[in-house]
Amino acid sequence: MQPAHAPAESDVELLRALEEARRRNEELESENADLRHFGYVVSHDLGEPLRTMSGFGALLEAELGPDLGERGAQYLALIRSGAERMQALIDDVRAYTRAGQQELASAAVDLGSLLDEVVTSLGAGIAERHALVEHGPLPTVRGDRSMLGVVLQNLVTNGIKFNGSSRPRVCVEAREAPGAVEVDVLDNGIGIPAEHRDRVFGLFTRLHTRDEYPGTGLGLAISRRVMERHGGHVTVADAAAGTCVRLTFPASAVVRRTT
Repeated sequence: MQPAHAPAESDVELLRALEEARRRNEELESENADLRHFGYVVSHDLGEPLRTMSGFGALLEAELGPDLGERGAQYLALIRSGAERMQALIDDVRAYTRAGQQELASAAVDLGSLLDEVVTSLGAGIAERHALVEHGPLPTVRGDRSMLGVVLQNLVTNGIKFNGSSRPRVCVEAREAPGAVEVDVLDNGIGIPAEHRDRVFGLFTRLHTRDEYPGTGLGLAISRRVMERHGGHVTVADAAAGTCVRLTFPASAVVRRTT
């Protein structure tokens, strides 16, 4: 009888890699199940009392109107403002859940034309701030157009919102990098301190009060999740002034133009 041969080192490494992939897949399934439950709780368990609060606020205004008095009107305004903030939070949590769960479409997405669409949709806010949004040649990547549009909209909106300039400016540029293509969204705003560059991508992270800058603190977390699902990542890069948020797409995702 021939003696059994010990498995080759390459076979052992392959088995280890397969086991690690299986373990990680189980962890992701568990995380996704938690995320689905979280999204349901937010949409249903929080949405229902919010609709009740908004509905009774509207009834108070309709039935009492001027009889509320100045103080009553102030209280009603606070109720309405709180309901609006809660609705915005619910909407963003839903968006975050979709970013992690929704099946990705796979199509060639011209980021230049997509950014033009985003700028058009943000037209009123851009005009109100007298902002300028411009871009150079941008790549075409394979991915989900709707989700990538959310990323660009979040970054352009942030560049205008977190900006004390009388004329906010957002510029989007792209360049080749080893094994990747980088898309930089640069603005002339207030910037992000180096010690907070990783923290800003966390859930509900805010560096300023709502009175200073409104929002839910979920925009960058959504952007990070979308980019990760596209095989890339998003970071805050060095900038001479303002903020530079960098989207990195793997070279495999880039659709090369043929002449």
